[in-house]
Amino acid sequence: MNLVASLRDQIATQGRAPLTDPQIALWIAERRAPGAVCISTSTMALSDPLRPEVITAALDDTLREHPMLRASFAVSSPGEVQQAITDVDSVPWIDLSASGPTCATGVEAAALAFAAPMNLSTGQIMRAVGWRTLENGYRLTIETHHLAIDQRSWAFVVWPTVARRYNARVTGRNEPEPAQISSFFEYVRQRLLQRSEQHYQERCENFVRGTLLNCVTAPSATRTIPSGNVVSDHGALGMRRSDFETACRSFGVFPSAVYAIAVGLVLACLEIEQVVMLRVSDRPLDHDALVGMYANALPLDLTPEPGCTLGQHRTTASKRMVSLMRNRDLALRDLEHMARMIHGHRVALSRPLSVTYTPSDDVGPQFAGVTWSVHEEDPERFVTGTDLRLFSEAGELMAKVSWQPGGRDSDVLGASFLRLIGPAMQLVLGPDGLPVAQLVDQLRQMADAATGSVR
Repeated sequence: MNLVASLRDQIATQGRAPLTDPQIALWIAERRAPGAVCISTSTMALSDPLRPEVITAALDDTLREHPMLRASFAVSSPGEVQQAITDVDSVPWIDLSASGPTCATGVEAAALAFAAPMNLSTGQIMRAVGWRTLENGYRLTIETHHLAIDQRSWAFVVWPTVARRYNARVTGRNEPEPAQISSFFEYVRQRLLQRSEQHYQERCENFVRGTLLNCVTAPSATRTIPSGNVVSDHGALGMRRSDFETACRSFGVFPSAVYAIAVGLVLACLEIEQVVMLRVSDRPLDHDALVGMYANALPLDLTPEPGCTLGQHRTTASKRMVSLMRNRDLALRDLEHMARMIHGHRVALSRPLSVTYTPSDDVGPQFAGVTWSVHEEDPERFVTGTDLRLFSEAGELMAKVSWQPGGRDSDVLGASFLRLIGPAMQLVLGPDGLPVAQLVDQLRQMADAATGSVR
């Protein structure tokens, strides 16, 4: 049986599918530290008069509507990890309202409620906890495994579905099951099949030759094993999202590119050499309404050319990001293999630095008679290196850094990132003719002034 026929049999007849490369990486991390780093959590701050008993029913409706929220993951007889959809029909629910926790203690209680690792083989990978706050509000935290869901699924699929199902039950409206024209398993099949195509191999080679450049180094002697001991911090940057995006347009550069360049300046200022992994979405257009793990991460070379100006660096970085987005479906494993063939080395990702730009705070659920906001004080659990995220809240740009302590670079970056990223973004939006080396020196002076150090 050829590959095409085998995959079609697994998905259509047997109802199971192999994992994608990003899922395989998550599976390995889960095996090394069960329940520590691969849990995806989202909390919504809601106002009264929310009806918790209706929320629980809406959660069950959401579970039944989206198959990947009921996915199981297990090793098959040949040794391959496979995913399948189970018939789980209810979400484990814990109501902490009786204890009357505050916001802070509620988050801690939710973490304790979720302390037990998920059994991935059963399909029970979604659970929820809710509690009332002293401010007469409500917090609702949903947790599922990252093997089955990406960040976009939360904002554009899960929370809107919960809200739609909640509203239907509150109003007594009959909610028909939506027709799904595709599935995550179909996406898996397409991505695995394309890897054997000549065009795919050519794109891998072109990406390595034209985009990786300085990212290709000898592999680290030791590989970092996620411990789950994660530290997080976040704060406002003193910039309106609309003002930032307007400034980016005036320079003809993507906001995500400005953020990535600014991260590169911070790394240069702190004398940290790490491969930057940019998180991207590989979600096809006809999968917008589906839950799934469509996220990918690809290496982005942010190293400025010697003696280049800011304008030249912005142009080069923007071109590299365009290439990266056009090739967002490439598997990192294939890029590593290609880099080894071309250069004799591999992309070093022993402690990956992940950069994410998610500014869309204007999309969210609409609960009947209830106001909402994303609650950003959740303890970060999905971090295998250092994670740098830019997002917006009520129109204000916010930054969040999460890292596993114990490494020199990660500790230095974690302690300095929030203080330096805002000024770095302002510097990136400066005049074209400024030397990049001068900007790094300016940022270094800011860092030294803040810490009182003398170089």
